[in-house]
Amino acid sequence: MTHMHHQMPPGQLHGRGLGHGHGGQHGHGQRYRTTAQGANTRGSFPGQKLATDLVYQMGFSVTPLAQRPPSRREAMVLRGLQTSLTTHFDEEVHHGHLERIWELVFRDESGHAPPFQRYSRAWCAIGFQQRDPSADIRGGGELSLDFILYLLEQQRPLVERILRAHKRRTLQRGQYANYPFACAAIGITRKLAEVFQIVQPHLGPTDEYEVALKHFYPCVQSKQTFMELACATFSLLDHKWDVEEASYMDFNRIMAETITALVDNLSRLPVGVTPSAHSFTPPEADDYMSLNVGEDEALGAGTLAGVGAGLLRRPPLVRYIETLEEEEEEGGEELETGTDASSTSEDEDEDEDEDEDE
Repeated sequence: MTHMHHQMPPGQLHGRGLGHGHGGQHGHGQRYRTTAQGANTRGSFPGQKLATDLVYQMGFSVTPLAQRPPSRREAMVLRGLQTSLTTHFDEEVHHGHLERIWELVFRDESGHAPPFQRYSRAWCAIGFQQRDPSADIRGGGELSLDFILYLLEQQRPLVERILRAHKRRTLQRGQYANYPFACAAIGITRKLAEVFQIVQPHLGPTDEYEVALKHFYPCVQSKQTFMELACATFSLLDHKWDVEEASYMDFNRIMAETITALVDNLSRLPVGVTPSAHSFTPPEADDYMSLNVGEDEALGAGTLAGVGAGLLRRPPLVRYIETLEEEEEEGGEELETGTDASSTSEDEDEDEDEDEDE
């Protein structure tokens, strides 16, 4: 997949896909004049105007301006995403999802995970807000569980990089320098669902997506492309968090800014170009998507990295620390931080419950 770079001007991408441009021409050979062509070049270095023109032509001339409703296939994918998003947590159906998340997060170098605990403070170590992780899943439904599993199973390098960044921020700026990982994943699935208009903000499902005009429907040509878009969003969120030097209470603001920036980039994509988990990779971190970590890293890469017989054992994403669970009351107040991090998903789903009951 083609990768977007967060520091490039909107529409400037690297990788495949840009070959569709035709020297600043678009459509039926009509030539468009860009704003850069009239720019003042006084004091610029030789060739700067030419380079600037090229950037703008890549961002505007190559990108089609026509909006369209989703294709039949894309509409089917959106309908499936809507069903998954509005499927609430069911103990019988989704218990296995939680067991798998527990295993992938806490599995150690030997390949073993501690015994599964349905209610535990250990869930907070991966960014859930309470001992019962299902309490945070409301607004993201089954889709948010699928996304968390997709991150852990398919994009562990991204996860381990984000968690290492969490550790770095904590060391540099204290315990409130981070956002809750799991709640961010849940919030991203909900916000992307709103972008594609399969749900309305603070309300339930809607059929608006069937006629909504957008340029970036190729991002939902399959559930996997949607998951890759969600990964790209997570990467952008983490980068913006560092740029803003945000703290725990900035979660909703940074999430909103991330979605705005994402939609702006998506609206400029050439035909057939879709984001991936590598999109918005910080250029200063050459090992951003690498599994190479130092021995002193408490948050290492996934337990299993690679494919085939040569699987490499890695440290767990999070070190499991046993706690005296019997001394804690289920859903105790000490675990309810009262922040807005989980409200991104929970508050917006209250009306949805009422709609479904009717």
